[in-house]
Amino acid sequence: MVLPLFITLLLACFLAVMGTYQYSLHQLDEKIERVGQVYKPYIEELLWQLDIENIEYQLQGFIALDSIKYAVVKDSTGRRIEAGETQPDLSVPRIVVPLGYVNHKGDVESIGSLSIHASEEGVWASVRQQVVTLVLIYLAVAFIVSFLVMRQFNLKVLTPMFELVKQLRKPLEDLRDLRLHLKRESVAEDADELDELVGAIHQMRDQILSGREELHKGVSRLAEAAKLAGLGYCTFDANMDHIIDCDQNYADFHGKSIETMRSLQVGEDIEQTMMNAEDTIRSLESRERILTQHRDTQTYRINFPDGQFRHIRQSFLAKFSSQGIKLGIDAVAQDVTDEILKQEILVQTQKNEAVGKLTGGVAHDFNNILAIILGNVEILNERSKDISLQRYAKATLKAVNQGARLTQQLLSFARKQPLSPKVLDVAKRIRDSAMLLQTSVGDSIRLEIIADGGLWRTKVDPVQLEAVVLNLVVNARDAMSEGGYLTLEVSNARLDHEYAKAHTEVQAGNYVCIALTDTGTGMSEEVAKQAIEPFFTTKKVGKGTGLGLSMAFGFAKQSEGHLKIYSELGIGTTIKLYLPREQSEIDVVPPVAVPENSYKLHGLKVFLIEDNEELREMFSEQMMSLGCVVHSAYDEDSVLKLASEVDSIDVILSDIIIPGTKNGRVLVKELRGFYPEATAIYMSGFTENSVVHNGRLDDGIIFLQKPFRLADLERVLAENLPAHVN
Repeated sequence: MVLPLFITLLLACFLAVMGTYQYSLHQLDEKIERVGQVYKPYIEELLWQLDIENIEYQLQGFIALDSIKYAVVKDSTGRRIEAGETQPDLSVPRIVVPLGYVNHKGDVESIGSLSIHASEEGVWASVRQQVVTLVLIYLAVAFIVSFLVMRQFNLKVLTPMFELVKQLRKPLEDLRDLRLHLKRESVAEDADELDELVGAIHQMRDQILSGREELHKGVSRLAEAAKLAGLGYCTFDANMDHIIDCDQNYADFHGKSIETMRSLQVGEDIEQTMMNAEDTIRSLESRERILTQHRDTQTYRINFPDGQFRHIRQSFLAKFSSQGIKLGIDAVAQDVTDEILKQEILVQTQKNEAVGKLTGGVAHDFNNILAIILGNVEILNERSKDISLQRYAKATLKAVNQGARLTQQLLSFARKQPLSPKVLDVAKRIRDSAMLLQTSVGDSIRLEIIADGGLWRTKVDPVQLEAVVLNLVVNARDAMSEGGYLTLEVSNARLDHEYAKAHTEVQAGNYVCIALTDTGTGMSEEVAKQAIEPFFTTKKVGKGTGLGLSMAFGFAKQSEGHLKIYSELGIGTTIKLYLPREQSEIDVVPPVAVPENSYKLHGLKVFLIEDNEELREMFSEQMMSLGCVVHSAYDEDSVLKLASEVDSIDVILSDIIIPGTKNGRVLVKELRGFYPEATAIYMSGFTENSVVHNGRLDDGIIFLQKPFRLADLERVLAENLPAHVN
C-alpha cells in the first residue's frame, strides 16, 4: 500500500517540476523578447552612429539582468560586440532581433542584429523553490497517510499477528488443543488474509496430526512385523566396544533390558560371558571384518543362565558422515533358533530316511538269507550227532543272531523296527529285569534302581524297551572301566511348551522318564551331538557297533517319545528316555494254556505261502519235524489252485511280499473264504508292509520277524492254535 502511494507522489512531483520548468522557460522567453523589442531602437541608433562604447555599455546592462546570460550585436560587416559568456549554451532560450534604419527612399536597410541569450539560473531557482515546496507538501501528506495506514495496519494486521504468535508459542500437551482466535475491534463481514492464514494453520495442524497418526500406525506395524519376524535393531559405537542404543526385541534376544544392554561391554559382557568359546572366536573374527570391510553377517548362540540358548543372526553395516567419518555400526538381528533347529531336524530326518531306505532295502533279502542259514543250521544241529559239527553249528547260530540283532538295531534307529506296543508299568518291568541288568554291569559297578510312587503308565513294545534299557546300561558300564555308580531312575515328568519350543521334535505333555546316570568318563558337547548317529563310537575296534544309542533314539521317536543326553567330560553322563503317558489300563496278557505235548503239534494242518524256494523248503521241513502237515505255495496262482484242492487248514503261515498283484495279507483274506476258522500268522524280513505301518503292527496281527528260530516258530504256532484244534 505504501509503495503505490510513494510512486504516485513521486510522479506528481515530477509532473509539477516539469510544469514549473516549462512555465519558467516560457516566462523567460517572453521577458527577453520584451527586452529586445524595447531596446531595439536605441541599439539601432547607436549602431548607425557607430557608438561602440555605448553599445557595449548597453549590453553590459543586459547582462546585469538575472534573466540574460549573453548578448551580442553584429554589424553588417560581421563585427561583433558582445558581453557575458563567450561560449553560451545554445540549448537555452534566445532571441535574434534584426537591426536596421530607414533610408531616404523610405526602405529599411539592415545594419546588423541583436542576439540575447537567456540565463537558466532563474528558471532553476524557480524549479528548486517549487520542488522544495512540493516535497514539503508531499512529505506532510505522506506522513499523514503513512500514520493512518500504519494505524490501520497495526489494528488490522500487527495486533492480530502478535496475538497469533502468542497463541502459537503457548506450550501445548496435545497438538489437538491448538485453536487460534483473531481478536479484533470489529468483526469483518468477509474473511481476509489473516482468516485464511488461521485456516491454513488449522489445516496444517490437521495434516500434521493425520501424518503423525499414520506414522504411529506405520511404526507400530513395523515394530509388530519386526517382532513377528524375530528382528531386532542395535547401534554400536565406531569401534564396536559399546552399544549406543537398541530396541526391546534386541534386548530380549540377550535376556536383558534396554538400559542393561546400553551399559554392557561387547567384548567382556557379551562375547566372553554369553557365548561359548567357538562362538566367541567367530564373533571376534566378525568384528575384525566389520572394522576393516565395514559389513558382515554372522550367526552365533546366546546362552542363558537357565541353560537355554537362542541362535541369533546379525547383519552389520558401518555408517559414515558426509565427510567420511565413521559414526557407528548398525546391526539388524534375527532370532533364527527355530530355523536352525528345524534345519537340524531336517538333516537328521533325511539321514534317518537314507539309513531307513538303505536298511529297509537290504533287510528283506538279508533277513531271508539269515533265515535260510539259521533254519538249515538248526536242522543240521538237531540231526547231527557229531559234537565237533555241533560246535561249528553253534558258532554259526551265534553269528546269525548277531547279524539279526545288527539289522534290528539299524531298523530301530531308522524307526522301521516292527513294534507291538502294550500298556505297561515301566518301573515293574525294569525291576523284573534287575538281575539281568546287574549281571550285565558286573561287580565293580553299583547299580541302583529308583522308582517314584504313583507312576504313570506308558504304551511301548516291552521287548524293545528291555533291549533299549539293556543297551543303555551296557554303554554306561563301558564308560566306567574302573567301576563306579549307575543310577536308573523312573519318574513322572512334564515337558512344558518352553522345552518343546527349544526341542521342536518334542510335543509338550506328560511323560514317563527313564533316567540313567553314570559316573563315567563323560562326553564332550561335540561327541554328545554325534552319539546317536549309527556306527559312531568312541570305543576301540571290536568293542562296540555304535548302534546302542542309535537304537534307543529310534525307539524313542518310534514310540512318540524323546531322548536327551546330558554329559560332562570327567563327571559322567545322564541319558533320559521320555515315553508318553498312557491313560488306559495296563494290558494283561493271560498265559497261554498249552496242552501237554502241544509243542509237537502233531497233525496241525499248515498252509505255507513263501516265494523263496529255499525258505519254503526249510520252513516245510521244520514244521514237518514238529508233526505238522504242510501245504506250500509260492505265488498268487499256486495259492488259489492249492486252496481249491485242500479241504481243511488250521493255520495259514504267509510271507508278506508275494510275487504278483496281491500281497500276503490280501491272499490270506481270500483264503479265509476257504478256511474261516484258520489262524493267520504273517512273517517278513521287510519292515514296511501291509501289516506294519509307521513301525507298529496293526491290531490283531500275529507276526514273525525273519530270521526266527525253530523254537520261536513252534511257540507262536502253539500259542495261536485255533479253537477247534484245542
